[in-house]
Amino acid sequence: MVFTIAFIIGAIIGLIFLVVFKWAFNFIINVIGYILGIIIGLYHIITGRE
Repeated sequence: MVFTIAFIIGAIIGLIFLVVFKWAFNFIINVIGYILGIIIGLYHIITGRE
């Protein structure tokens, strides 16, 4: 009984961590892309190329 409860709690925590990690991973990739876009945009503005 105790083992079953512990297993269910562990599975729920694991699922939450998986969802949070996936969201955080996507968020980090979006932020990196955004920063790279700004850097490239500024570079083009500074160098005067379209």
